[in-house]
Amino acid sequence: MPRPLHEALRDAEKIADWFESEGPPPETEIPVSEYFLGLLADVMHLGDEKINGVVNLSIGAGASWCQIGEVLGITSEQAEQRFGALTEQSIPSHRSTKVP
Repeated sequence: MPRPLHEALRDAEKIADWFESEGPPPETEIPVSEYFLGLLADVMHLGDEKINGVVNLSIGAGASWCQIGEVLGITSEQAEQRFGALTEQSIPSHRSTKVP
C-alpha cells in the first residue's frame, strides 16, 4: 500500500539515500528526453492523441525537432510544423525549448 505523503516527506532524506545506494548505476541511466523518444516510437500506431502527448513530453524534456522527426520518419521542419503550435500551447511561458 502506498505511504501517505506526509510520511514520505518526513523520510525524504532516508528515501533519497536508499535510491542512491540501491538504485540503478549512473552509467545505465538515460536522459528523460531519450526515454520519451523511445516511448514515441512505441505509441506511433496508437493515433494522434497519444503521439501529440508524447511529443509534448519529449519537447518539454529537451528533445529536438530533429530527434522527433527522426523517430517519426519525417524531417525536423515537418515535425515542427505538425506539432510546434501544439507544444507551444502546452509549455509554460517560463520554460524555453529553444537552443541558443
